Amino acid sequence: MKIFHITPDYNFAIKFVLPVASEHARDNHQVKICTHRNEYSSTKFEANSYFENEVEIFDCNVKVRRDLISYLYSIFLLLKEVRLFSPDIVVSHTSIDSFFPIIFIRFFSKKRIVYFNHGVPFLGYSSWMRFLLRVAESLNVRSAHQVFTISAAMKKHLNSVASDGDSVKMISPGSACGIPLVSREYSEVILKRQEARQFLGIPQDEKVVIYVGRPVFRKGFFDLLNVWRKFFNEERTRLLLVGPSGEFGENNNEFNGSNIYFLGYQADPTIFYLVADVLCIPSHHEGLGYCYLEAAAAGCVPICSDIEGPTDFVKNRFSGLTCKIKDAKSIRDCIGELLYDRDLRERLAFNAFQSAIAYDQEVIAPKVSAAILDIERR
Repeated sequence: MKIFHITPDYNFAIKFVLPVASEHARDNHQVKICTHRNEYSSTKFEANSYFENEVEIFDCNVKVRRDLISYLYSIFLLLKEVRLFSPDIVVSHTSIDSFFPIIFIRFFSKKRIVYFNHGVPFLGYSSWMRFLLRVAESLNVRSAHQVFTISAAMKKHLNSVASDGDSVKMISPGSACGIPLVSREYSEVILKRQEARQFLGIPQDEKVVIYVGRPVFRKGFFDLLNVWRKFFNEERTRLLLVGPSGEFGENNNEFNGSNIYFLGYQADPTIFYLVADVLCIPSHHEGLGYCYLEAAAAGCVPICSDIEGPTDFVKNRFSGLTCKIKDAKSIRDCIGELLYDRDLRERLAFNAFQSAIAYDQEVIAPKVSAAILDIERR
């Protein structure tokens, strides 16, 4: 069988698609991933070693952009490759970037189409923008032969725009492919946390908060940054920003002498989860939020906004804390409570770790692979 995955960029393909595609290949299916190099791959697929087990790549940028001519040409190349490869199943990932590929492939071919939703964007907007994104989501769902998503909350909203109201699938407990676990034993994770601090030269008693993601408004980056600079600019605390760099980096005089550390993009942020006490990403909307799972698996307590998606995993005062959306006081209180209440922090860290085990990639990726292949059998 031939399976063709369509993804918006190379980093996304490696993290969220390759684990499932590799399962296809191990079962002797022919697999190709349409993706595109970005700022994380300076030469043409220099990290080609990621693509093992005969998983091929097709370099094509299908990410929606303002350059209409360039975008339409990319869609043309995509359709040409679909015709040449002649897959049995086409799997299109993400929401907005799937819209035109799904529509055109459905119109110009008879391929079986799987729409793999990684989050519902219309939840983060209002007025006419929410309406347009909801219409696009509805067309994605209704044009595909099968729809998968990553969390119970997203499943509910996608079913609300589906024709039959109950066709969207989610592989329990959620996520696109699960996460690689640091260990299945909490005692071993604790040891790795101590070793990580020693390796990076961070004192064991220093309080560390981490943010992982792009420095954008919807991720709550500026909400967190403003709270930290106002309330937590003190000795023996530090904020690690994994992802933000450039104009937000250490060369900015505004941050000179502060306890904020800009680490830029990290292909594998595991060691930074291990040294952190708390992960705080107060997003305004999310599909699920893999960073919360990854942090929990490393013994780090997650804080998220009280919104649909992340709260499928982060249960307030059990596996983390939830703050009010865009609320500086609430964000401050959550961070402060975890940093200065060791008993609470340790209890939530253990509960979060135990909850994260259910998302083991070695278990979930094969299940997702099997569910995608099942569409051709029916």
